[in-house]
Amino acid sequence: MIEEAATVVEVEPALIVVQTLRKSSCNSCAANKACGTAVLSKSIGQKHSLVSIAKAESDEPLLAVGDEVVIGINENMLLSGSVLAYLLPLFGMLGFALLADWMGTQLSLQGELHTVLAGVTGLLAGLYMASFYLTKSRHQSDFVPLLLRKQSAGIVNHESA
Repeated sequence: MIEEAATVVEVEPALIVVQTLRKSSCNSCAANKACGTAVLSKSIGQKHSLVSIAKAESDEPLLAVGDEVVIGINENMLLSGSVLAYLLPLFGMLGFALLADWMGTQLSLQGELHTVLAGVTGLLAGLYMASFYLTKSRHQSDFVPLLLRKQSAGIVNHESA
């Protein structure tokens, strides 16, 4: 389970809305001073994300706005979703391009425009399929963050466990 500290910003009868701080790993890198990504990260500043969490029946602690909580998501589902989002478009692009190149050789086509167009088509098809699958599976219980526990007063750790 990947855990993240969050602050409760809204409590409704059916759900809890929490705010998490997006973190960058730029502060831990040795090339921090010479890295363009670190400069960009510092100039943009810290961003916050709002996450809605469905309330469970009776096992949830009483929460109020401003309470510090720990939320979590299944790491296997996060990994599989990331792999799907990145690798499906990549494999689509390479597969379509290789197929178009092979077909161009068989049909004695000149140039590489057909291979480039097929690669772009494969990339877009892979992006669409990944988006469709991830949107469809968004409401599955494994993809939904869970409220794990309420933080003790005065102990707030914004590092992932």
